Amino acid sequence: MSGKIVIAVIVLLSILAPWSFAQAPNEPLIAAPVELPPFIGEFHLGGRRFEWGIEARAEAEYNSNVWEFSDAQENRFDMNLAVNQANGRYRDMDDKDDVIIFIEAEPYIRFQDNAEREYRVAPIFRYSQFTQNEERNFFEFAFDARQSRGKGWRNRAYFQFSPNVFRKNYLATVTDFMGTVSAAERVYMPADYDQWSIELSHRRLLWSPLGAEGKIFDTDLIAPIDDLFGQVYIEFKQREFDAPFGNRDFDAIEGGIAIIVDMHEGQEFEAGYSLAVRDSPNNTEVLILDEPTFGFDFNGDMDTTDLNTGTIQKVDRSKLVHTIYMVFSCEPRPDCQVWIGGEYRLHDYQSSERFDINHNDRTDHEFSFEVGGDVTIDPNARLRGVFEFITRDRHGTGLINTNESGDYDVVVVSLAIIVEQ
Repeated sequence: MSGKIVIAVIVLLSILAPWSFAQAPNEPLIAAPVELPPFIGEFHLGGRRFEWGIEARAEAEYNSNVWEFSDAQENRFDMNLAVNQANGRYRDMDDKDDVIIFIEAEPYIRFQDNAEREYRVAPIFRYSQFTQNEERNFFEFAFDARQSRGKGWRNRAYFQFSPNVFRKNYLATVTDFMGTVSAAERVYMPADYDQWSIELSHRRLLWSPLGAEGKIFDTDLIAPIDDLFGQVYIEFKQREFDAPFGNRDFDAIEGGIAIIVDMHEGQEFEAGYSLAVRDSPNNTEVLILDEPTFGFDFNGDMDTTDLNTGTIQKVDRSKLVHTIYMVFSCEPRPDCQVWIGGEYRLHDYQSSERFDINHNDRTDHEFSFEVGGDVTIDPNARLRGVFEFITRDRHGTGLINTNESGDYDVVVVSLAIIVEQ
């Protein structure tokens, strides 16, 4: 692990080498506060002034469990059996952990209308380079549009498209449906998908002692609250897998609410809840089941004693996902922000299919903890470091299909440089 973190730092430093952040001896680390950050240039159109610029990010991330293996799956992967390469189970899955390099560019244009509403639109181009698992490299495109008026309110629309993403290898079929299916008789294929999502959000100032325009409540609140914001959002998401894994597709709609409390001396507290409804096709796919578990003759040999029997049955991955999160941030000095937060997710699977043992009567509990910080190193640049721990516990009858995600732990450590010109 430590060696790969060193590699991540070296790669990130090589990316940052062309940038220079030299300062005069008495120059402060952070630029004087301004309403809008610096920009590259401007132009005029129809009597209106437009500003344009670019925000760029380079990030190196270490991920301890990029395939979301359970302990048993990780042990099987570490054995590196030849049969699991021949049948495709771990083809192009070269390492369980990875150092990932993210490169992102966001050219933007912003302007104000006659009513002093501010607009910002930006296409976003993002590339993810997996240094240990090259098959997972992928490109993403996004578009971000914002409308706001001071701190009174903000509307945002965010679209994202991720084409041809390699998830992992899954069981596609077996070569013999009679008797016990051996490892050599299993056929795994890569599961690639396209995904798009669009999120619409509205943030509103609910209370402020400064009498800001747009606030909703006029009641005095107890210090040290400076501002109280509310936020709502709705997101639509669709994921489509290449054949033969169309039964893993899903359509999802998610909605959430949040409260943001700005306090004295740069402190902020945020808490929110969301509910996602994810619908999957509920079609048939190949499973490997034990006949005695169900008292059912899957292969038609007139008994119910066969183990590891190949069969085609309906599988339903539809689920509800409840999420609760809290984040606290503060500014120990003007050029530095740190935060700590936690999130809990309840994955409530909805399958009622008798033989869908991977999802029937299944509930997963997922917890994540994050601590991070931003440090301004130049008026136009900041350095960000994040540590995150994720753990997911499955509660149900137990995983029987191979390479399905169940219980797993993940440690993520990242270092990023963000530059805006």
